[in-house]
Amino acid sequence: MDKIFNKKIKGLLISTPQKVKLSQYIITFMVMLYLIMQPFPDIKYLYLALFAYFIQGCMGVTALYHRSLSHKSWIPCKALEYFSAFAACLGGTSSPINWVATHLTHHKYADTELDPHPPKYKGSGVLLSNYNVSGLLKPPIFMLRNKFYVFLYKYYYGIVFGWASLLYLIDPLLFWWLWAIPVVLQIWASTINNWVTHNKWGYTRYNIEDDSKNIWWFPFSWGEAWHNNHHSEPWTYSFSRKWYEIDITGIYIWLMIKLRLAKRGVKWS
Repeated sequence: MDKIFNKKIKGLLISTPQKVKLSQYIITFMVMLYLIMQPFPDIKYLYLALFAYFIQGCMGVTALYHRSLSHKSWIPCKALEYFSAFAACLGGTSSPINWVATHLTHHKYADTELDPHPPKYKGSGVLLSNYNVSGLLKPPIFMLRNKFYVFLYKYYYGIVFGWASLLYLIDPLLFWWLWAIPVVLQIWASTINNWVTHNKWGYTRYNIEDDSKNIWWFPFSWGEAWHNNHHSEPWTYSFSRKWYEIDITGIYIWLMIKLRLAKRGVKWS
């Protein structure tokens, strides 16, 4: 498995963030032009965009990529896991293997020069996905042994743009409101969250070695902004520690456990 990683996976992991960054710039520019030049369609398309943002961002990136695959704080059933992974891919912030490797590196080297996205060293470059991948860790071995995750990794761009093309052929409005606009929302929610939660704003509940902060005024990342709570106890699926720290993703995971669509979860320590 190490040989497979060294020969096939590692090189792609190092190059992929640059490709992801370029694709993020392009889609953001396209959406800005579209919103400026085109009239607003029926309100149902706005609801559709928000629904897709929830599926891709909350269920996919935040609940699965982050809290399940990276930190194992909860274990969804396989059907929910694979659906969420596929949906997260469509969100434009990278494949599961690449995302998890980057995030685990962030936790190990938080706010040091080896951190992929430390505002202390990268400044506003974090907002532009200007990540440092020189010290990227290996993805978890269970992901490299999983054919589905390797498939999503190898064919990530084909999956994303194949889906986008299909939506455009069905109805151009679906391309914009079911894919492009939710993707831009997810991209900027992720990058802004990475920037503000390790910056000078917010408050700290736990005295830990990194610069993580809890940010009450950034609700667009599905609860990820309670970041100091998360960095102090990354093995818990809920980032809320007080009643006013509303964590939508934590509520969603709790509901999945109650509905028996997940095997177990650690809510709090």
